[in-house]
Amino acid sequence: MFWKTISLYHIFLIFGTSSGLAMDVRIDLQQPVAEKGPKFVGITVDTRYLVYGQMSALDLSSPKLHTLARALSPSYVRVGGTDADDMVFNATMNGWFNHTVGPSVLEKMWRLSQLAGWDLIFDLNVVVRKNGYWDPSNTREILKFFSQQGYVVDCFQLGNEPNVFEMKYNLTVSAQALAHDYLTLKSVLQEFPLYRNSCILGPEVTRITQTKTREYFIEFLKSGGAQALTAVGVHHYFCPGDPAVNLGFFTNGTLMDSLKEELDYLVSISRQYVPQLPVWLSETGTTFGSCPGTPDLDLTYINGFLWLDKLGLTSQSAVQHVNRQGFFSDLLDDNLDPRPEYYLTLLYKRLVQGAVFRVPTTTRNVRMYASCTNPDSYSKGALTVYVINIETIDVTLTLSEFKEQQLDLYMLTSGDPEDISSRSVALNGDELKMTGSELPPMPSRIVTGNSFTMAAKTFGFVVIPNANVPACRR
Repeated sequence: MFWKTISLYHIFLIFGTSSGLAMDVRIDLQQPVAEKGPKFVGITVDTRYLVYGQMSALDLSSPKLHTLARALSPSYVRVGGTDADDMVFNATMNGWFNHTVGPSVLEKMWRLSQLAGWDLIFDLNVVVRKNGYWDPSNTREILKFFSQQGYVVDCFQLGNEPNVFEMKYNLTVSAQALAHDYLTLKSVLQEFPLYRNSCILGPEVTRITQTKTREYFIEFLKSGGAQALTAVGVHHYFCPGDPAVNLGFFTNGTLMDSLKEELDYLVSISRQYVPQLPVWLSETGTTFGSCPGTPDLDLTYINGFLWLDKLGLTSQSAVQHVNRQGFFSDLLDDNLDPRPEYYLTLLYKRLVQGAVFRVPTTTRNVRMYASCTNPDSYSKGALTVYVINIETIDVTLTLSEFKEQQLDLYMLTSGDPEDISSRSVALNGDELKMTGSELPPMPSRIVTGNSFTMAAKTFGFVVIPNANVPACRR
């Protein structure tokens, strides 16, 4: 019999032991709070890789690239970013120059998405303007080229974070003007049969907890933007108040909880003005761009705490898709070697899919989320619990509902036990490294019973293969 929701006072128990903390974990399996599909987690390729030549230099025949890209499929790939705002297409150009790209660049971008099995989202150049409004003439040239080549584009966007254009370009595009621009985009897409049913995703604003951003977002929807969209897309990054970011920033439970406010604003505004539309975090990560931060820390093991918790919080919300920034920067290094967050993202996609459940016993410093397990990896009915321990001591967790069950543990720790900001990551104690073009094996550590211990400042996944959860058998 599955546990039913009762008072948190009666079911929550956490106490000290000689070796750390112990928690009795309870999961409300009666009523899922959300449902997430296989493409819940997607990725991005920043437009700067098109306009500064990296895409042109990319070796699409690389077996290593094939392995790394295909492993994250099925996914959406959002090709966009700040450089998309003023990128233009020249059908007679060979290659790229000064934010102008030729056919070979767009062809290579398309071929990458195809070899990876990714569905394409393409961001267009809203900063190209005439008489106060977006000038779609160059976009027509892009769409003509795409259409002639038979390139299917699942979604289009118009610009990147328009609410901060004044800071980026000394340019103001009002919410009313942007709504007009999106309606123009919708009309332009109707000129091309291949794109008449493509999704339009926007308005791509960022920092929705700020009053001015919310006002911009609402005004855009009220001014006609709602009629242009088929999905709501916004961005989110954590912004530290102090430019001198330290390790504590990445394991700060209060900061992690701040995402709840962001999601509440996003969902409440969307439900009020466009209740029929799905909601996306169409570009997101941890720290980036104008937010002060330390890039060296952003690319290490410790960054995984913020990323995994973001996936947990968004999985419980109405957000349908989350696109991680960015495949060729945050997830892979310049040699196409996976960073720690690549392996974390890969494990998430392999292990998490379907109904999402509430875990009332989660705390600020021991954060837990639960979902059905991806049926491509385990039999239907399996349950995955993922845990983030930001305590400074070990925590022993007991899954009381699953006595004498097999637990498959996928615990991720720093590749260097003495350095939580290591650029490598270990799974169940073994450092993860590719061998040539092959990903490393990523087996679980199997324990019998219903208890396991997590080391301080670690995170990971627990699969209960024989949980037999009704919502996960569908």
